[in-house]
This record gives sequence, structure tokens and C-alpha cells, in this order.
Amino acid sequence: MNAKKLWLWLPALAWMSIIFYLSSQTGPGGPEWQAVVFHIGAYSLLASLLWRGLRGTTEMSRLSAGFIVVTLTMLYGISDEWHQSFTPGRMPDPYDVMVDTVSAVGAVLVLIVISTRLRKDAQIES
Repeated sequence: MNAKKLWLWLPALAWMSIIFYLSSQTGPGGPEWQAVVFHIGAYSLLASLLWRGLRGTTEMSRLSAGFIVVTLTMLYGISDEWHQSFTPGRMPDPYDVMVDTVSAVGAVLVLIVISTRLRKDAQIES
């Protein structure tokens, strides 16, 4: 893998590591809404970073990339919940996976709209 491709994927890998670390932490839980807000932000960002890596290193369509990004994000959310089952004081929650997946879908939809708009703007200018 060349340096440019690595640079495109490195932020997603780093963010996945941060999520993994945070899932390993025990401690008092906060209100449920805080967990939901965290999951929305964390997994929207993960989907955006995966989109960056995938779109920057492949020639696939926005729709195909979006499907793969949502699938990868959902699978990472599932693995994160499984990881939490081994962490004292933490419990896996299928609702979290749903929030993670819906967040990824929302992020991908926004990214598709933005990239479509940018492409149309670029075509108008040329």
C-alpha cells in the first residue's frame, strides 16, 4: 500500500482504535441520552472516515461505497458490543448497534449528497 492510500485509511483505523479503547473502560454509566449521543457522533465519524478511505482508494460508485461503508460500520458496531461483553461493568446492547447503523446511514446519505453536489458544481465550472 502506498503512502497516499495509507494516509486515506489511517484516520479510520485510528478512530476505530479510540472506540475500542473507550469500550474497554469501566466506570459509572451516565444518562442513556449521553450514550446515544456518543454513539451517533462516534459512528457517524467512523462512517465518514471509512468513506474517505474507500472513495479515495477505489473507483467504485458512491452508492456502492455507501453500502460498503454502512456494512463495515455496522459490523464494527457489532464487534464493539461483543468486545463490551468481556469488559467488567459493561453489557452489550443491540440497541447500540441499531443506533450505530442508523448513524452510518445518515452520514453516508449526507456524504452522497455533498459529493453529488460537488461533482455537479465541478461540471458546471468546466
